[in-house]
Amino acid sequence: RGALAVLRHAILAFVVIGSFAYECNNFAGVMASVEMVVTDSGTRYLINALLGPGCYLMLAYGNVDRISMLLSVVVLQMIICFAAIIGGTGVSSSFARGLVPTIPEGAGEMALGVMGTTAVPLNVLLASSVVRDAGGGLGAMRRGIAVASLLSAIISVLIQIVGDRASPRAEAEAVAAGLAAD
Repeated sequence: RGALAVLRHAILAFVVIGSFAYECNNFAGVMASVEMVVTDSGTRYLINALLGPGCYLMLAYGNVDRISMLLSVVVLQMIICFAAIIGGTGVSSSFARGLVPTIPEGAGEMALGVMGTTAVPLNVLLASSVVRDAGGGLGAMRRGIAVASLLSAIISVLIQIVGDRASPRAEAEAVAAGLAAD
């Protein structure tokens, strides 16, 4: 009984620490996106300062249905935005070759970043726990996981297509211009 309790606590610690690190990555991604759109540093700071309390209030005082609906709207907006970018830029003729897993020399960090932002193993944990808490059965849990995984797959493919069109040189120039402005 003592060893089992220690194992449960260790697993809990890994889940909490891993979830915290995952969310830190999400916040960093949001702020990187905000920096591309919002030029005023005071406004960027305000957005950054309000993200944490906003998430806390939503989780503390929201209910599962409202939060699920809000997140569904956000996911739909993401799909629309990425699809609009693809509609404007088109799909690179070399995109299909990119489906064969290769990592160019020196691009390992970029590959890990892309994988970390597009692979969402927490879909299984979150979707199953939400359904369980809402009183749904195994069938509802499977449907929830399937929908969450399908939407994640769609967004992942859209991100890959948009990323394929992004020029590394243009990205480096944008980062350098942003650093020079600060």
